[in-house]
Amino acid sequence: MRNVNSNGVMIMKSFIVILTLVLITGCLFPVAQSPRGIILTFGDYTLLGVRESFDALNLKEHIPEDARIFVEFGVDSCLVAEFMSDTGKYYNIDLYSFLSPKGALGTYHITDIPGSQPFKLGYFARKNDETVQFIKGHYIVTVNSAKDGTIEEAVKLAADIARRIEGGRIKPDIYEMLPKTNMVKNSELYFTGPRAFENRFSPELSRALKIESSLEGTAAKYKINRTNVDLIKIHFPGRRESLEAVDSYLKTRADRPVLHSRLNLNYHTVIERDRSEVFIAESGDKFYIMLGATSDIKDQNFFEYILRGGN
Repeated sequence: MRNVNSNGVMIMKSFIVILTLVLITGCLFPVAQSPRGIILTFGDYTLLGVRESFDALNLKEHIPEDARIFVEFGVDSCLVAEFMSDTGKYYNIDLYSFLSPKGALGTYHITDIPGSQPFKLGYFARKNDETVQFIKGHYIVTVNSAKDGTIEEAVKLAADIARRIEGGRIKPDIYEMLPKTNMVKNSELYFTGPRAFENRFSPELSRALKIESSLEGTAAKYKINRTNVDLIKIHFPGRRESLEAVDSYLKTRADRPVLHSRLNLNYHTVIERDRSEVFIAESGDKFYIMLGATSDIKDQNFFEYILRGGN
């Protein structure tokens, strides 16, 4: 009997140790945040209720002009809630949840709030006289003043919400590596499809480069001598798609002179009718194109520097 009792005690102790370890280690695993868990009553603000909720399919009912951009970047849902402050003023909150911080940041940079100025909150934030918008983690949050609301209280409410959102102060790297040399400030563009791409470039160029087949891409303006050029880097699923993009673009320029590099057969130069030049190259699943170059050797050297992985 002693051995039986002893074994039973040993088993019980082992069970307790295992259970304790499970509970401890379980706390170490990240728990997905719930949008409704973020929008809760705060010390100085009372949640009056969630007025509406939208998914990606019906988001256009809420923001008809920008819904396609949000969907392209992977919006998952949107909650519209109403708060009242202790001073009796009202505020509306739009909480947009995305599949990734990259998608949220891409959407933030493509869209805008009229007359807004940047300030420090989350990864990025902006505000005008009535609206505050910031981005943090997987979320874009917009706080609008309503019924005598003030921008000061709206900012305070936005800051309270930001503290509840996981993500820290470090900005995720949404842009694939682009060289910083000669980059025009605030000219970066991140895109995951044609709608965001066409926000800066044309639908014709989007079709020619087969943007709809790409995974994602980035672009920026660069100053070379006194000329501004656009450098675009596109990530495709594989080299086949990258080569198809080269062929597709060259077909749209079949009536223009095309020069081929002796050193790199996948490096082409198209002479446009205005005498500007376009450089094209592919490397595996990456596609590069530089628009608006000149015949100056410095333009060519810069593009070749990009292809060598310059940063």
